[in-house]
Amino acid sequence: MKTEGEGLNEGTLCFLVRDFKVFLARKTRNIGQGTLNGYGGGREGPESLEECCAREVFDECGVKVDSKKMRKFGVVYFHNLKSNGEFFVAKIHVFIATEWRG
Repeated sequence: MKTEGEGLNEGTLCFLVRDFKVFLARKTRNIGQGTLNGYGGGREGPESLEECCAREVFDECGVKVDSKKMRKFGVVYFHNLKSNGEFFVAKIHVFIATEWRG
């Protein structure tokens, strides 16, 4: 995932859901550090949003999600400030995965 200084403008976010439970991770860096969230990040090369999302989930927690079985739930735009005070907007594609291995 790109860092704040590299200008991530588009990314993915995946929530792992099973038996009415949502499996979250504690953010360890950047915006929202210390809070709970799903898994995700920015695209690398020509990968699709679904492939990006599945790769990020695996990179961040070792869980394998089939990119064809995820369901897109929406797009969220959020506005925030970088640490240098510069304003930016991010477009995040939100997915839900109910099946995974690992």
